[in-house]
Amino acid sequence: MTDALLLTMMNPPVNGDEEFNAWADTEHLPERKDIPGIRTAIRFRNKAQSPRYMTAYDLEGLEVLASQPYKAIAGDNLSPWSKRILAGASARWRFEGTRIGNIENEMRTGINGRFTELLMVCWRGVTVRCDDDICSILDKKASVVPGVIQARAFVSNRNGLIDYVGLVESTQPFDSGLLVMTCHSVPFIPCDFAEVFLPL
Repeated sequence: MTDALLLTMMNPPVNGDEEFNAWADTEHLPERKDIPGIRTAIRFRNKAQSPRYMTAYDLEGLEVLASQPYKAIAGDNLSPWSKRILAGASARWRFEGTRIGNIENEMRTGINGRFTELLMVCWRGVTVRCDDDICSILDKKASVVPGVIQARAFVSNRNGLIDYVGLVESTQPFDSGLLVMTCHSVPFIPCDFAEVFLPL
């Protein structure tokens, strides 16, 4: 099963897109793809200006991030190239969460075929768990959008608060109305991020 997600977003160092992409494609992702329990590692470019890049890693479970193979290349053990790139990056955000909703079926990025756009929706800093509400919001939006082939939701606890991430894959462009954060909000659960990413 694929029950968890690691997601990172950031802008490259100033005027550093070329080196950033070389680092991500030739070092950072390849060394992570080899770690047991990491099922996929896929890079995306934001259709908006910032943060420009996002990477989604489908995990068998969050325990993968505590494994020796992962710790050997993360944290203090990052390569010199990684440390230099990340030191100059901005708008960085990292999410580590478990899947909620329909977790009986195997679901991971791209499992239902090729998609051209990925809608990412976030509800961050929520004070109480509201898994059913988040899944309902995501399901209602995804069910009426032409081209949608998969929608998933994830939850994470961060500093006593709760973050949710929704990922919706589509074979057709998303309507710009889905980028209005209020359309994904309900009372006490405000959406604070809704942007479309393109697979690289």
